Amino acid sequence: MRAADLFVMIVLAGGGAGCQERDAGLPSTGKPAGGAAGACGFESNEALVVRTSDGDTLVLESGDRVRLIGVDTPETHHPELPVQRFGKEASDFTRKHAEGRRVQLEFGPECRDKYGRLLAYVWVDGQLLNRSLVRRGYGYAMTRFPHPKMEDFVLAEREARERHYGLWHDSPTDGRLANLMSRWDALSPEGHKRLEEYWDGLLKSHPAAAR
Repeated sequence: MRAADLFVMIVLAGGGAGCQERDAGLPSTGKPAGGAAGACGFESNEALVVRTSDGDTLVLESGDRVRLIGVDTPETHHPELPVQRFGKEASDFTRKHAEGRRVQLEFGPECRDKYGRLLAYVWVDGQLLNRSLVRRGYGYAMTRFPHPKMEDFVLAEREARERHYGLWHDSPTDGRLANLMSRWDALSPEGHKRLEEYWDGLLKSHPAAAR
């Protein structure tokens, strides 16, 4: 199988538009369950978020940067990558819910990553921000680095996929499709066929886009 065809198959499995409803179906409220602040050099688990770096990274009043455990949102400030699809929406969601707010930090098994960022679950008014990002389709559940809430996050991503929230919403205006069309000449005949069939299906489900 050619690399271009594999790329098509992977992309056609997913899809982006936001969802504003509160999390439902799985537990999303509660209190931090552990992660002693003292073990990570903090006197308290409470902290003030002064700004957001992107969808999965916060900056505290202390100057510490916090990387949200278990979620990976599209890049917006990567030195080697362009702004990724749905990156701005993810950043806006985190900014709206965390910037300027006092949050509760629940630290994981490790306090910091190799970049010196704090690793934490972030609770805002009883809502787990990490999980909300996954559940509403603003980010992916990370499975590369196991963590205590990973199974719940995977289930939250599955629900987002099934409901076509955020990243998982198919649309003719999806930037990834435009990128694939620009690589048309590099696709094999089978790749052309699969892309045309998918495109035709989208136009049937979004008739306004065909006008």
